[in-house]
Amino acid sequence: MYNINAHARTLYNINAHSTTLYNINARATTLYNINAHSTTLYNINAHATTLYNINAHATTLYNINAHATTLYNINAHATTLYNINAHATTLYNTMLMQQR
Repeated sequence: MYNINAHARTLYNINAHSTTLYNINARATTLYNINAHSTTLYNINAHATTLYNINAHATTLYNINAHATTLYNINAHATTLYNINAHATTLYNTMLMQQR
């Protein structure tokens, strides 16, 4: 009976030890999955930040281009007005010369 009882106690201890190892493994797997999920979320966030920065840069470049276009159009308009004024001055001077 002593050997059967000792054997049963050994089997009980082996089973308890196996259960502990199983629980440690399950916890390690859970931590691994949490870490993998966190890494994925970090990468998604980093990618989204990159896309946001690319978009912000593109918007800035668009605004710079729009501003340059506006300045170009203002300059073209001023040049046109200058040419009209020069032409009117020439016509005025020609008219004065003809009246003399």
